[in-house]
Formats: sequence, C-alpha cells, structure tokens
Amino acid sequence: MTGVQTCALPILRNQPTTDGTIIGKLTKYSGGELVEDMGNGWWHISSGGIDGYIWSENCVTGEEAKEEDRKSVV
Repeated sequence: MTGVQTCALPILRNQPTTDGTIIGKLTKYSGGELVEDMGNGWWHISSGGIDGYIWSENCVTGEEAKEEDRKSVV
C-alpha cells in the first residue's frame, strides 16, 4: 500500500462512482493508505479504519504528499 495525502476535501464513497453513497468526508491534508488505483480516476483508500473510494484528482502521493505535509506544519 502507498501513503495518500489529501489536498482538498474529498468525499469518501462506498463505490467508485459519483452515484456511490457518501460514507464520509476527509479533512484537508488528512492521510490514509492507497489500497488500489481503480484505473478510472478513482482510488480505493483506507483512512481511520474506513475503506472507501475517492476521486484521485483530490489526492497526492509519494514526494508530492511529503511536500504537502511540510506545507501544513505550522
């Protein structure tokens, strides 16, 4: 699994589609684990013990995530 750092306010859904039920909302700069890249713009993630799907354009990973994390430190 890869670390995920959100950079917007993504909505966590129960299916990888905008028709999926909203099961949560992640806070800005929250982290999680990328379980699977669904290959259609959606990522399956796990955060805070909840598994769901977010639109990948709302997130960053790797070095970009580390940079966003550094920006959020006060």
